[in-house]
Amino acid sequence: PDNHALGVHCGYFGFVPRKFCTEWTLRPKVLEIVDEKACMVDCRLPEGPPVNGHSPSVDVLFGSVATTMGAKALGVILTGMGRDGARGLLAMREAGARSLGQDEASSVVYGMPRAAFELGAVERQASLSRLGGLILDACAAH
Repeated sequence: PDNHALGVHCGYFGFVPRKFCTEWTLRPKVLEIVDEKACMVDCRLPEGPPVNGHSPSVDVLFGSVATTMGAKALGVILTGMGRDGARGLLAMREAGARSLGQDEASSVVYGMPRAAFELGAVERQASLSRLGGLILDACAAH
């Protein structure tokens, strides 16, 4: 797979065969996803200079999703400090993707979700306890 193409299609959420879940091994700088045919795919995170002070950067990830998946994607930004992810989530939304953000009341640190919301990147905010259901609803509607 293309190291830059780290887009995760909605079809990957919630439909992972159990056998894969138990076989996964977490490894540094490797994103493992399962496609709709239940094929394991390793996407290696490329080395590079920090973006927004981060490597890997959420903006880079979301920007890649916007480019590779467009309207077939769903972006979710959760609690965190700073602004990393806000511009990438906006790029996803501008490419037709759905976007969700964690609300202030349920965030430990409302930095990243606030930055994305204020930029217009977040289509809908919700509490952490409601986001899972909203993700599944968005995927089912796709």
